[in-house]
Amino acid sequence: MIGERIKRARKAAGLNQRELAELANVSAMAISKYEREENTPSSSVLLALSKALGVRTEYFFRQVDVKLGEVEYREHDKLPAKEESRCWPM
Repeated sequence: MIGERIKRARKAAGLNQRELAELANVSAMAISKYEREENTPSSSVLLALSKALGVRTEYFFRQVDVKLGEVEYREHDKLPAKEESRCWPM
């Protein structure tokens, strides 16, 4: 979970592994291993990563669950004609 979070934050920041490694003062190989879940970063490294990525340390541990409910559809006859034509090209 932490590795995936590091990777997401790194990509969102527009950094490659080497750039993140330089900012966090660790090796690029260490970043690679963290992202592949082969190693777990120490607390001091997590602090450096969070600072380099501009995220809070909780970001690495927070679980995000997306629950989808029942899908509701809107009646097309209630849409203005112009908007409906964009939904259904003829």
